[in-house]
Amino acid sequence: MVDFIGKGIVIDGIKTIVNTFTKKGIDKLLNSQEDKIRISKAITAIKLAVLETSCYIEKEGYKSNTVLSALWLNAMNACVEANIVGKLPEMLYHKADFWGEPREWLKNPQTLELIPKLNRLRNECDSLLVKINA
Repeated sequence: MVDFIGKGIVIDGIKTIVNTFTKKGIDKLLNSQEDKIRISKAITAIKLAVLETSCYIEKEGYKSNTVLSALWLNAMNACVEANIVGKLPEMLYHKADFWGEPREWLKNPQTLELIPKLNRLRNECDSLLVKINA
């Protein structure tokens, strides 16, 4: 029962994100195979950054890591190249900035609101994947 409810919440969250992107014009981005490829590259860049960050946190915690910063900036650039609108590029920028000096960010909990959680970014990728497969 809990698994079913949890999955329902995740699905509702994905639907909300998909609707947000639709309202912001992602449908206009999918006019050609090249557009789908650009969005696919953005999804891949974000997923790589999420996976690497998750592994790093598990092993090292919240220490500065310029490699992670570079991965998040690459993901942001991939989103810009794919013409993805909305807050996603900005969220990725802040994620990169965080990994440059995480301890500074952690000192001020209010600034952490700018940093998206890895689960939110996974959901963003899922919503983009739904759109390119539609």
